[in-house]
Amino acid sequence: MRNEKVVVSFVVGVLVGALAALLLTPYTGDEVREKIKEESDRLLDKLVDSVGRFENLKDRLEEEAFDIEEEI
Repeated sequence: MRNEKVVVSFVVGVLVGALAALLLTPYTGDEVREKIKEESDRLLDKLVDSVGRFENLKDRLEEEAFDIEEEI
């Protein structure tokens, strides 16, 4: 229950901070939307890259585990 409160508080804090940033930004709406799109595209690319690296690591670990199992 306590962990749920912490997570909910964190999410609410992030949303309030994001809303404040959007309302107080010196940029126009079009500029803000463009910046959000560019940043979300960049983060998505990083996420896809990270997933690929984790999949490669998983495959290597599975191969290593298989090799160790064969030695035993």
